[in-house]
Amino acid sequence: MADAASKAGATKGGNLEIVMYEKVGVGNGAQANNPWLQELPDPVSKVTWDNYAMISPALAKTLTGLDVLGHQRDADNYEVHPEKPVIKITANNKTIELPVMILPGVHPNTIAVAIGYGRQSANADKSIERIGRSATGAGKNAYPLLSFNGVTFTRFAGVTAEKQQQNI
Repeated sequence: MADAASKAGATKGGNLEIVMYEKVGVGNGAQANNPWLQELPDPVSKVTWDNYAMISPALAKTLTGLDVLGHQRDADNYEVHPEKPVIKITANNKTIELPVMILPGVHPNTIAVAIGYGRQSANADKSIERIGRSATGAGKNAYPLLSFNGVTFTRFAGVTAEKQQQNI
């Protein structure tokens, strides 16, 4: 029990924590080439065909400057315009840039990212042939943000996030 507690304590380290999860349709990516599953909306966010950084309104205000709860104009602009702010997440000495999905109910210090997207072949010219037309180019690969300890995937200390200039 002490060993498990020490490992759990070692994964904490900054103000931010990243949580990886499988979306209902795509799962871990094994079925990412099925366009019907890509079209299946996430039950919470209703987003299809992509992964994103799911963050709380409080973290969105800190990272992007958008105050969707306290400023009606920010909320309206965020909801109406399909282009979303982009943040760069760094963890495990790897980075990924993802659009932001602001959802109430997410812990203020948590960034949630779906795995199973961003599939590509080792030979990028043959990705459509080897991975499939539906999976190629859909989302970003979040697996490099995890580490493997020989038994299971683990979270890590020192997650950082910063706003990028462009919107997606």
